[in-house]
Amino acid sequence: YELRYPGRLFSIIIDSLSVVFITILSSFFVSRKWSFLSGIFLTFSVINIQNSHFYTTDIFITSFIIILVIISYKNIENPSVAKTFLLALFFSIGLAFKFSFLPSAIPIIFSYIFSFTQNKLTKYELFKLLAILLFSILLFLAIFQPYMFLDYKTYVSHILEQSKMVRGIHDFPY
Repeated sequence: YELRYPGRLFSIIIDSLSVVFITILSSFFVSRKWSFLSGIFLTFSVINIQNSHFYTTDIFITSFIIILVIISYKNIENPSVAKTFLLALFFSIGLAFKFSFLPSAIPIIFSYIFSFTQNKLTKYELFKLLAILLFSILLFLAIFQPYMFLDYKTYVSHILEQSKMVRGIHDFPY
């Protein structure tokens, strides 16, 4: 069975959602007209069209990062357990796709720091939400990336090998 057709369709759907998400995200900072324009720019971005066509993981990673930034921004305004679970869910899904998703934890961390510094959270609430976040991330990673826990040595070995390959330290003949 040809999996490229359903793969491309799924990739197109996710990329289309990225356009919607980037429009929503930009509407927090600029007018509706300009946020619509940012969605148009993403729609006609050559790299997005190419990545959707070849159903690469970059399309999924982009969508998950945009979702994380949206939820992180909303978390600054009104931190909650529900937003904490959503942040953990999308972070775990993204990390299960690609380990290079790890830096996307930065907006999550900053959302809690900003909430705390703006006096929207007490120390107890901050530590409670961070504990829920950490536990939820581990739980979701166990669901979406069980290989990470079942064979940790091999998982780390593969990440280090791929890191060397990307940085040009380890060159493969193919």
